[in-house]
Amino acid sequence: MKPFAGSAPADPNSALTKVLKARASEHKDGQGYLVVHHGLLDEVHVRIPRCRVCQHRNEISAVLITAGCLVGGVLGAVEGGKGASIIFALLGGGMAYLGVSLWERPSLRPVSFYPPLRRLRQAGWKERSGSGAI
Repeated sequence: MKPFAGSAPADPNSALTKVLKARASEHKDGQGYLVVHHGLLDEVHVRIPRCRVCQHRNEISAVLITAGCLVGGVLGAVEGGKGASIIFALLGGGMAYLGVSLWERPSLRPVSFYPPLRRLRQAGWKERSGSGAI
């Protein structure tokens, strides 16, 4: 199987899973994906194929950006207190993000453009939010 955004072979263990939800009362079509019923909500799990290199690149990027925020926050706390800590954390995270962006080969097709995901969203399925609300 070919991964979504590249030319390397997809690794089944590296697939990214997106969960979309809809109110059960709306009876949305899963368009070939298994619809799981959870009381008032229905869910579909969409697996997006990607290669192992892409998975590792994403994991390393997250670690580097988090480290940039932490280092910036600590430097800000040492240099100027609480207010400076927040500003330095944002600057550190921003610098790390810029570095990661220059290091990584930018994907021309973000995950949100994966065709099955787009079709499900157009049919009314919503991305899972942190609060559980739809």
